[in-house]
Amino acid sequence: MRKLITGLAVVALSFGLLGSALAATDDTIVTVTVSSFDLLTVPATESITVTATLNEPNYPEGSATAAGGFEFSHNHTTNMTVSAVAAKDITNAANDMTVTVQVGAAAAVTLVSGGVDGAGGAVYSAKAAGDYNEDISYTVNGSLASTKTDSYLWTVTFTSADI
Repeated sequence: MRKLITGLAVVALSFGLLGSALAATDDTIVTVTVSSFDLLTVPATESITVTATLNEPNYPEGSATAAGGFEFSHNHTTNMTVSAVAAKDITNAANDMTVTVQVGAAAAVTLVSGGVDGAGGAVYSAKAAGDYNEDISYTVNGSLASTKTDSYLWTVTFTSADI
């Protein structure tokens, strides 16, 4: 009887080990998709007031700076650049103003020259994926003879693009 119990125990243990040896496995492939984005934020408005100086033919240069007012983020695989162009308001009187914009330490870009909208250009170039925050500054110049008392408006449009 003892041999029978020992034999049954061996058989039972064998089935238990055999069951472990025959365990099933499977794989799962997890796909992660990262959406492409770029975000560009600039101040909604900026105001510059210029005041004439006695015995000077031109207004002193007027300027306005928004500290940290230029925010740009993207995750593209290629570098990106941001360009700016200005469009005058249809109510602008004739003038000879020059309007420039500068982002961070980049070179200033002329948006308006002699009161006429220019081609604009790149204000922030060759930026790799990341998050950027810079100061944005505008300057304006004009002559007393050609830029009369009035309010002059330009809409400046900033556009990001892969390079």
